[in-house]
Amino acid sequence: MEKLYYSLAALALILLYSCSEDENQNFSFQGHYEISQMTSDTSVDLNEDGIASTNLLNEIVPYYFENTVYDLEIRPHNYTESDAKLILFSIPHQILLFDDPNDQNSSIDYCKKGFGTSYEFSDNKIQLENFSNDFITIKNIEILSNDNIKTNIEKEYFDTETENWVKLSIEIVYQKIDLEAL
Repeated sequence: MEKLYYSLAALALILLYSCSEDENQNFSFQGHYEISQMTSDTSVDLNEDGIASTNLLNEIVPYYFENTVYDLEIRPHNYTESDAKLILFSIPHQILLFDDPNDQNSSIDYCKKGFGTSYEFSDNKIQLENFSNDFITIKNIEILSNDNIKTNIEKEYFDTETENWVKLSIEIVYQKIDLEAL
């Protein structure tokens, strides 16, 4: 009977250790990323230059990307102490500025719109948990390689050519970056 008790205790410890090891496993895709491609399904003019394009990196003012450290963070990674599985996005968000409410002339600026949620990883896919957001819809997240992640989103932007808000289907490719090298 005593051998059975010790055998069960040893088995419980092995199972407990293997479960916690799986939960704390760091995957090679975890870390920091910057946007390397941002393409929409519809040509739009977001920068008021009179030229519509599907390449949103050309349409969004360059300083938005120049002043960005990272656009996507997947935790846990080497810089976090917590083992929480979090994914944090920072998406370019348009701001329309009006000098006079009665005047339709405006200027456009961009800010980072950040949000995050927990995730699960299985079958080489990242599944968001309990994600709800009014300004963006995330369709999917795909790991292309250890250094590249692709996501498909839907988001509204103001097209200065048509002078209307347009819901765009956007493919974003993220490139992994090394914060120590910056």
